[in-house]
Amino acid sequence: MAAANANIGVAKAAFFPTVRLNGLAGFESIDAGTLFNWPSRMWAVGPSITVPLFEGGRLRANLHFAKAGYDEMIANYRQTVLAGFADVEDNLAAQTLLASQYETENEALTAARKQLEIANNRYRDGLITYLEVATAENTALNIEFTTVQLRGQQLAAAVTLVKALGGGWQAAMKQ
Repeated sequence: MAAANANIGVAKAAFFPTVRLNGLAGFESIDAGTLFNWPSRMWAVGPSITVPLFEGGRLRANLHFAKAGYDEMIANYRQTVLAGFADVEDNLAAQTLLASQYETENEALTAARKQLEIANNRYRDGLITYLEVATAENTALNIEFTTVQLRGQQLAAAVTLVKALGGGWQAAMKQ
């Protein structure tokens, strides 16, 4: 953005006259034998001024082009910042949602394990068949699988959040 802003200044400066100080020094002679003689020396110093009068709109077009480039840079910067904020917000929301779901699944897992324990006790006492124990075990395993998946999603969202916030693990790895 700083370079695009400087381009605007360059485009504005092109509207003003350019003043130069020119200098020339050397030797001049018609005869090659007297070229390097002291009387053959010559020099000239003088200013020159260039005024942009008839540019046909080129200077205004260059100024508009520089301003458009600067506006594009600003828009890209804003888009990048907004995308960064959106990433952080999305990952914070994901953390909250996944934590809530994980807590609910943990409660369901505790209840399923308690149900499995009850089913095992009833089976040992001969009150139910092993099919009911297997069903309770299957339910507990399914809920445990879902709980582990949610925990993995939570950890992945935490890593994505750290990345969206700017990382921070590279410095620790270099030490």
